[in-house]
Amino acid sequence: MEGLKDLQKSVFDLTKKVYELEKKNSLDQLILSSQFKVLCFSGTSNGANLTLRNSFSEIQNRILIFKSFRIIPYYSADGKDIALTDGVTTNTETVYNNTRIERLFDFLTTGTRIVLEINGGVAPVFTVPGAEGYPLDLFIDNMYYKIPTPLQSINIRVTGTCVQDLTTGASATPNIKVIVECYLL
Repeated sequence: MEGLKDLQKSVFDLTKKVYELEKKNSLDQLILSSQFKVLCFSGTSNGANLTLRNSFSEIQNRILIFKSFRIIPYYSADGKDIALTDGVTTNTETVYNNTRIERLFDFLTTGTRIVLEINGGVAPVFTVPGAEGYPLDLFIDNMYYKIPTPLQSINIRVTGTCVQDLTTGASATPNIKVIVECYLL
């Protein structure tokens, strides 16, 4: 019977440890024990590094857990959003440079490439093979991607095009903002 009591106590102790680990690693605990930050990057979707608009010192040497990732495109030159014709006269709606693109027309066959570089290495988050890539107005929520080591550098590069002029089908490389919600540990 002594062996059974020892075994029961060991099982109880292990169950208690598992419960404590689950509680420590829960999303509720993450929210209560971390700082929430919204990061903003901006630039052109031409494959160059986007500019972080926040102070890097606020996130440097911290562990980041990405909660959401969103790309918001803006016209990089005046565009034509709507064109109507009666066969004689064509009327168009001009959308001006640096205006948010609300009706986005991007290309299935070229798609958008996203590179998330953390501490000098590419994070394995955006890894769609082939030419299609992602939509230019990508929005991912509840992703919970944890950077395993304290942050020393972060770069985001986006390569994508969209229709700039519906009357001609001309495409352009839009300006973009990338909004990243994250928890800082």
